[in-house]
Amino acid sequence: MSDSKKEQSDLNNVLSATIVLIEWGGKKPSTTFYNRLHDYGLRSRVENYAEQTLLEARANFHGKKKRDESRGMIFQEGAIIVNNLSLARTIAQLAKQNGAVAVHVGNVTTMDFKMSEKDYKAFEALQSAQSKRGPKVAIETGKYSVTCFDEADTYVVDDTSLPMMCPNCGSSNIQARMGQRKKFNTPKAEFHGVDGLFDWWGRTRFAKGTFEIPIDVLDNQVQFPSPQMSAVHDFKIPKFGNLAGMSLQTTINEGLHLFDVCYCLSKMNEVDKQSKRILILNAYIMNGGEDFFSMASEKDKVDIIDLAIVDNRYSKYLTVNKKGR
Repeated sequence: MSDSKKEQSDLNNVLSATIVLIEWGGKKPSTTFYNRLHDYGLRSRVENYAEQTLLEARANFHGKKKRDESRGMIFQEGAIIVNNLSLARTIAQLAKQNGAVAVHVGNVTTMDFKMSEKDYKAFEALQSAQSKRGPKVAIETGKYSVTCFDEADTYVVDDTSLPMMCPNCGSSNIQARMGQRKKFNTPKAEFHGVDGLFDWWGRTRFAKGTFEIPIDVLDNQVQFPSPQMSAVHDFKIPKFGNLAGMSLQTTINEGLHLFDVCYCLSKMNEVDKQSKRILILNAYIMNGGEDFFSMASEKDKVDIIDLAIVDNRYSKYLTVNKKGR
C-alpha cells in the first residue's frame, strides 16, 4: 500500500469524541459513581475485541438492557470518553458531586497508534541517549541549537549530549546541532515584497545547510547572508486559501515567520496534521464560528486553520459569533 493510501486509511479510523478528565485528589471514586456510569451504559471493560479495535469496541458497547446504547467508555476513573457533549456534562457534574477536585470537559480525536519507521528511529535514538551510563564525553557538553518543527522555532540549550527532544514542548520532531543560533542583520529595502522576503528567508533559514530559524538583529557588525545560502532547499512560495481576514501585507518578521510555519507544515505527517486540524475546527465551531472551512486541507494551499496547527496565535483571525454558544 502506498504511503498516501495508508495515511488516508489511517484517517478513516480517526474517532472524534468528547472527553471528561477528572482529578480525584487521591480520593477513591465511590461505588455510587461507578454504578451511575453503568446506568448510563458506560463500562470500563468489554469481553470481545476480536471484531474491533479496543477503542471501537468500547465506543460501540451495547449493554444487556435494550436502553443501553453506544455511548462511550471508561478508560480509567480519571478519563471517560463519550459520544456527545450533553452526556459529558452529566458525568462532569456527577464527579463534582462525588468530591472530584477538578473536572475538565473537552474534545479529542483519537486513532490506533501504528509506529512508522520514522517513529521507530526517533524512539530508538531517544532511548539510547537516555540510557547512557557513566560520565559524558567532554566534547559532547556545550550549547546546542534545537529546531522544533512542531513549533516552528529554534532554541539554544546547554546539554551534555545531542538533544533528542524539544526543550519547550518535548516533541521528538526536531533537528539539533552543536553551536549557537546564527545571527543575521535585518534585511535591507531590496528584500521587501514577497519575492525578496522569500529570498531572504531561504538564505537565512538554510545558512547551515538544514532548516534553522536564526536571530534577526539590527547590527552593522553582523553579516548579511550570501545568495548561495538559499540554494540548498527546494521549498516554493506557498499558495494561500482562506486566511479569514489575515492580511499578507505583514511586517518583515511576520512574513518570515509565516514562511517558517508553512515550511514546517510541509514536513508534517499528514495524519498528524489532519488530526490537529479536526481539533481546531471542532473548537472553532463549538465556540460559534460561522465561516466554512473544509475538514481536509486544500491541495497545494495553506489556510488559516493549517497555520494555527503549528502556531495557535493565528487562531485570533478566526472570528466567532459571540452570541453563539
